[in-house]
Order: sequence, then C-alpha cells, then structure tokens
Amino acid sequence: MSIRTESRARISRGSIAFITAALLAFVVLTGSASAYGLKGKTTLALDPGAGAALQSLGVSVAPVAPATAGPNGIAFPITGVGGSLFPLTLKINHSGGLALSAGSTTVSLTDYTIVLGRSPNLVATVNGGPRVSILSLDLSRVRIGLGRSGLTVGPVKASLTEAAAGALNGAFGVTAFTKGLVLGNATITVGR
Repeated sequence: MSIRTESRARISRGSIAFITAALLAFVVLTGSASAYGLKGKTTLALDPGAGAALQSLGVSVAPVAPATAGPNGIAFPITGVGGSLFPLTLKINHSGGLALSAGSTTVSLTDYTIVLGRSPNLVATVNGGPRVSILSLDLSRVRIGLGRSGLTVGPVKASLTEAAAGALNGAFGVTAFTKGLVLGNATITVGR
C-alpha cells in the first residue's frame, strides 16, 4: 500500500517574515489572546488521500477535548500567542489534540504549538511525554484575510515530519507513514 506524498514547496524568507509579522502585529495591536479576550482556533481539514490511507490501515482519528470535529475539519482552540522580533518568530499555542487509534494502540498528540519562523512547524506533546515537531508547515499558498471577525491565515499545508512518521510506523507496526505525507490543510483564525 502506498500513501500519497507531496514535496514541500520552497518559499522565500520574505514570505514567512510577512505572514509572521502580520500575525504578530495583529496580536500586538489587539492584545494577547488570553489576556484580552481574543478568541481563536486552528482548523485542520484532513486531506482525503490521507484519510483514506489511514482508514485502510485501520487507524481512526478523533479529537481530544477541547478540540472539536465539525464540517470544516477539527478545530483546536488557541490558548495564547507570543513571539519575538529577533529572530522573527511567532508561537501560537493550542489546547486539545488528536488521538490516532488502531486496535489497542493509541497515539495521543496534544497541546500544539505552531511555530512560524525560519522553519515553520507544529510541535506537540506525544502521549503525555516529550514535545516533538510532528508537522512541517508550507505557507506558499497562504492568504491573509482581515475582516470584522478578525484575522484569517490559510490554507497552510501540513505534512508529517520524519520523526512523526517514524513514531507512527513504530506505534502501529507499519511502514506506510513517510516524511512529507500531507495530512491536510490548516486555517488559523484569530479574532474577538
């Protein structure tokens, strides 16, 4: 069985800097997510190919509360936003997560942090233990929208890192997970 992968597109540092600066400016101008009542979420729409491949492996995906599943994907509440100017980095913290299960084996990926900087990625707590970079984030097709409801950034293509692929293969006793496997597209929404 083969799972479809896509190579990660190269984007300029200027593009990453612009997106990071736009999000950081929005947060600075409106206040911190937790202190000023900003609401936000990141929604992951599972790639149909990845969903079919997971199903064929007998792996089910379920949200870990307070994350919720809906018609647009799985939404993870934003709990805080921070960053630095030198180097230009933005960190978006979330609660909840995903549980991947097959038979008696469950891999729990929780408390996500999206790190936008030189190498955009998503870091998660794995089974309540170590923090691991599990997804590479491709910002090459991102659009930024600013409206009455707040700031929207997406789609952000999310692909498995080598460490995540190896951990999932080990946990489920398969070889189907590979670095670069597109898990889906994420959309970040921050507003009041």
